[in-house]
Amino acid sequence: MLSIGALLVVCGAAAFSVQGCGGGGSSSSSSTYSNAALGANVVSQQEANTQPVGLSYVGSSQGATLPSSVDLSSSPALPPIGNQGYQSSCVAWSVGYGLASYTSNIGSGASGSSAQTQGSPSDAYAKTLALMSQQGESAQCNGGTDPVIAMQMLIYQGIDSMANVPYQSASQDTAGFCTQPSGNAYFGIRAAHRIDINDPVAIKRELAGGNVVSFEANLYQDFRSYSGGIYRSNLASAIGAHQMLLVGYDDAKGAWKVMNSWGTAWGEAGFMWMSYSTFQSTAVIALVADEGAYNVPPNGNGSPTITALQSAEYFDYYYYVAYLVLPFTLSEPIRLQKATIVYQDGTVIGPFYGDFWADSSYVWASLQYPYYFPAGNYTLTLDGYTRAGNQVEMVKTVPLSPNAHPSSSMLPNSGKGRSSETLPDMPKAMTARLGPGMKVNFCGHMMVTK
Repeated sequence: MLSIGALLVVCGAAAFSVQGCGGGGSSSSSSTYSNAALGANVVSQQEANTQPVGLSYVGSSQGATLPSSVDLSSSPALPPIGNQGYQSSCVAWSVGYGLASYTSNIGSGASGSSAQTQGSPSDAYAKTLALMSQQGESAQCNGGTDPVIAMQMLIYQGIDSMANVPYQSASQDTAGFCTQPSGNAYFGIRAAHRIDINDPVAIKRELAGGNVVSFEANLYQDFRSYSGGIYRSNLASAIGAHQMLLVGYDDAKGAWKVMNSWGTAWGEAGFMWMSYSTFQSTAVIALVADEGAYNVPPNGNGSPTITALQSAEYFDYYYYVAYLVLPFTLSEPIRLQKATIVYQDGTVIGPFYGDFWADSSYVWASLQYPYYFPAGNYTLTLDGYTRAGNQVEMVKTVPLSPNAHPSSSMLPNSGKGRSSETLPDMPKAMTARLGPGMKVNFCGHMMVTK
């Protein structure tokens, strides 16, 4: 039997207790944007840490060389800069108008230049407020919204186009004209995951791979007066939380390229270069869509199955850890609640608990040196709920081949760093075994006892 310790650290759960903050007030056409609207509810660090996280943070200083700069702002799939005006709808602009439009357009090959190919921030705002209310959160017109629930909304419902639900003019108090949720769903995402905000390499990997990153930051007064150059906040006079979109980076500048929702008169035609250090000091959570979905189906067929399951074991010789990775694909998205792995001798690995929507993901576990995962059959059981609200359990078995791990024990390093005689860097090894473009959304981590 595998010897598994009692300590279990889980990634993938989603508790949604947030503290509210908002924005709104006088016109955002002011040259200093002294009262430009914000509108992100603050996600606690504890909540952020429980979101499904990309595995790329493990040993992220190693792996394939990244380009020194990436700029997705010129991508035809990205819609132009918009203006949220008075309304506290920054989350809807970042997650709905920015991320969902871009990701869906990438998938369909469409340009984001027309209202038909832009997700409506008004509909995203209305549907996020409705879902927050359903989940017991405080939600009111012109109040702030929760970015995590907004991402759930894109998976569960999807949003209408700007052509069908145009954004309301920001020339007056918006408290009286919040739109009702539309019955249409033309823009959505298949699944999502979090990136560690303290791992710039993982964020750069997403951008280099063509993914925009929606992030929440606690802002300060000097943000409002930004007009160009590299923004380095003095962290004085907090003004609240704001959701924006990372669309690039430049190592020569030491900065991230940020897409804001305050119109083209702000910043550098609506964009900002935010220093790496300011981002790390102010960012709260960073979220990425795994895949865009155009014309989102309402409920699926109600009988999801595991259509594909793979297995691989790879090693981090810097940390002396062996990883078992089970990537899976489902026939339709479900709201995952629990995952359990059982080895052929009856050893139970897990369970891992979560609460998020996905139709493809990983479950992974780790063993500390000198242990590794033996060859044989591993059975994965997933529990969750369909879009129709029905509970479902799915089971599938996959073999781990004998050549999935070295014949000898994990080799010690000589000095700091990994041994050159061992397997290649983790990201390369994972890509070779699992195929490119795969992301980690669901994870568990176990400590091992002798």
